Amino acid sequence: MGVAHSTWWSATTGKVCWKAASASSEDAIRAVEAAKKAFPSWSKVKPREKQKILFKAADILESRLTEYGNIMQMEMGGPASSVHGFILPTAMPHLHLAFVLPATAIATGNTTVLKGSEMTPRCYWALGKKAATECIMGGLANSGQIFIFTPMIIGDINEDMPLWRDENFGPVVAYRIAKSDEEAIEMANDTEYGLSAAVFTQDLRKGFAIAKQLESGMSVRDEPALPMGGVKKSGWGRFNTILGMEEFLVVKSVTWDD
Repeated sequence: MGVAHSTWWSATTGKVCWKAASASSEDAIRAVEAAKKAFPSWSKVKPREKQKILFKAADILESRLTEYGNIMQMEMGGPASSVHGFILPTAMPHLHLAFVLPATAIATGNTTVLKGSEMTPRCYWALGKKAATECIMGGLANSGQIFIFTPMIIGDINEDMPLWRDENFGPVVAYRIAKSDEEAIEMANDTEYGLSAAVFTQDLRKGFAIAKQLESGMSVRDEPALPMGGVKKSGWGRFNTILGMEEFLVVKSVTWDD
């Protein structure tokens, strides 16, 4: 049985940008088995050595921001300039998350298998081929022909519209007007997602009161040191800070008698 291949179209040009082989179930099994095999030795590596490897990976990533940004732009259509702040390929895709989450697991002595988005394969190829290998071994409109949407804010929508119900991960914001705090909270919670929420008010006490009632993993953005994570279909657990480290650790009690 031959290897399946897929074709990827550029979100920027609307043309074929590359073709790639698709991983099989057997490939996934081999990856998991390799990670399991590496765990006993990697878990014994001293924290300082792990730190050196992870810092080297970060240096490699930073030195190739332009290269990775061009790949992202080709696959996703996002502006290349945005990669200087953070790198994220389809839904928040995740050259950023492809480092943050595995790096946290690796730092705590685990081995990982990364399943990247099938919509942005070359981003992850670049990560594995370049960074990981080197680290261890050494205003636009269109008519539908391309996949770019003009940034805009859209109102006058109802609760049944896909733009309101679904995550679009594009430069589009939808809004509805609530007649009371209670109605606003009900609107905000009427979703199967719950990653983050924001409250804007000059009344700090009211802001905290509303934030407590919002069904989300966090209610504050603008602070990179905050634990990141969601509830419901927006994910499990947290990353960043000590809480993110603890997600990849198991508490073990060791006792002795003097």
